[in-house]
Order: sequence, then structure tokens, then C-alpha cells
Amino acid sequence: FKRMLMVSLHGFVYIIGRETYLILFVNFFSILPLKHYVEVYSYLSFESALSFYGLIPEAVYETTSACYQKKYKEYETPFGFFSYAYIPVRPFFLDVEKNNENQTMIASALRALFDLVYLRKKSYLKLEDLDLDLRIDLEELKTIVKNYSTKEIKEFSECYKKETTRNLANVLIEGYE
Repeated sequence: FKRMLMVSLHGFVYIIGRETYLILFVNFFSILPLKHYVEVYSYLSFESALSFYGLIPEAVYETTSACYQKKYKEYETPFGFFSYAYIPVRPFFLDVEKNNENQTMIASALRALFDLVYLRKKSYLKLEDLDLDLRIDLEELKTIVKNYSTKEIKEFSECYKKETTRNLANVLIEGYE
């Protein structure tokens, strides 16, 4: 007979299961789908998404997501740290897809980069600035940017209505022409 456990994620959100199931879940499966149980209208973005795509070399110890609500939230659970930051882009799920491997909503690499620049309120004037600040893989970024037209990148940056994202669009367009 196996023992049942109830683990609190936050507030009134719990995961219930057999002890061995929960251990297997944490050890062998991604914890990324758990973020949906903490904040429903969200998608993986920022450093978490950039790390997922292999664009930044650093390990990410906090699952960072964009959310629809206008306040920053953080949760510490037995499965890790989760944070949620408001992003004003409409439509909210623009360039966000469901990842079939782990069943979570995740921003494209380009969307995650724009989200991060919006959140940090930092202006980049050349590609080397991105490399110095984020240690971003510029060759991999070039491959990603080539999948978008100049018009798409400019329109995308305008969704944020911020100078920092417009600057990023210009840097990407000029840097990879």
C-alpha cells in the first residue's frame, strides 16, 4: 500500500498523488507544466524560454513567465520558484505556442527576447550589447531572426509601445541584414 501525498503549490492549488508518482514526476518530467496550475493565463518567457531554446548559456533556477494580470507575482513551491510578470502585448499569445514535449505554452525565442527587453527597460544599440549583457548566442539568434521579415520584426516591436523594443528591432534588422 502506497502513501498518498498532497503538496501545496500555492494558496488553494494542490497536487495530489502517490508518493512514488510525485517523486517520478519531479525527477523525470519537466516541472514547466506546473506553472499553469499556479497562474493560468501565462506562458513561459524571459530567461526561462531563452535557456529552453539554448540561446543563453546560464542555468535558470526560476521559472519565469509572462502573465495577463498587471502585477508581478512570485511563488515558492516544493517544485521550485515561479515568477510572473505582466506583458502588455495584444494579442497576448502572439508568437506563443504549445510545446508538445512538455505541454506548456512557451514564447518563441524572438518573443522571449522582446519580453525580456520590455521587462528590463534596457536599450540595446548594437548586437554586441546583447552578447555582453545576456551572453546570448549571436549565431543562433541570427538563425532565428532570419525566419522573420523586417516588417514582421518592426510590427512585433510596436506591440509593446516602448522605445526599448523599437531599438531592439532596429538592432536585429541592421545587425543581420
